[in-house]
Amino acid sequence: MSRPAAIATEAGLRHPALRALLARWRAHSGAAALPSPDDLPFINLGPWRGRVRRVEVAGGGLFRLLPCAHARIEPAGPIFDAEYRCAVRTRAPVRALLPESSGWQETLVLPFAGRDQRVGLLLVGSYASPLAEDADERREQQRQQCRPHENLARRALEKA
Repeated sequence: MSRPAAIATEAGLRHPALRALLARWRAHSGAAALPSPDDLPFINLGPWRGRVRRVEVAGGGLFRLLPCAHARIEPAGPIFDAEYRCAVRTRAPVRALLPESSGWQETLVLPFAGRDQRVGLLLVGSYASPLAEDADERREQQRQQCRPHENLARRALEKA
């Protein structure tokens, strides 16, 4: 799956949780080009619990998914290789948007400096959202389900 990786900006991210995660990453960067893993301990990521994973940047261009007891995402394998490599190369946050059968999966890859100031760790946040067309269809279905109840309530008020 080859697609161009995109540098992430708050305005370019669709999901509000990922925008907030990027803002926190930037706040912890401070004057440094990259934050250190010590600047943002994994435990301080409570609002994103289950939606973030740590990926270690190993030698030889390999990436290793670090264990996490609360993870509900698995950003492993060749799916995100381009994004991981782009984040390591540019030392900047990278965004990926992947289509899924039920909508789209938006992923944010945040680089952290290792001991040698190279990227040593990636924090990967991922959220699924429904397609806009699906969301519109669900809203219409909800409206249709509510109409009989609204009509019944309206008739009851007219009688009263």
